[in-house]
Amino acid sequence: MEIHVDETLLTVHINPYFLRLNFSNRLLEDDSSSAKYDPGSGYLMVTLTKETKGEEFKDLDFLAKLLAPRSTQVQHRPIIEVVRTENVSNDEDDLVERTRALALDRQEILEGVHHWYEVLLKC
Repeated sequence: MEIHVDETLLTVHINPYFLRLNFSNRLLEDDSSSAKYDPGSGYLMVTLTKETKGEEFKDLDFLAKLLAPRSTQVQHRPIIEVVRTENVSNDEDDLVERTRALALDRQEILEGVHHWYEVLLKC
């Protein structure tokens, strides 16, 4: 039997079984920690120390929360960063016109495809 504590995560491995419980608060594996298995009842009693004495562990009766993977704290940073702006227009019509000017029309696309087709044939 192997029992491991990593901050909020308790893992128990008893071959062939593996259990991972993720608690809402941090735990410690210290000298007062213990584990006792009663083969008659099939119960495993694990005693661990709270990192912060008196802290309440919420949702211990919600098995789905205990079995859920450890949440990763993702820092939400902007996906797009504006480095510099020049001649920025708030006029929506101007933006539409500038976007159209950047777009290729159908004929330009067909000419480009035809050009590359000829290049490939020559290879």
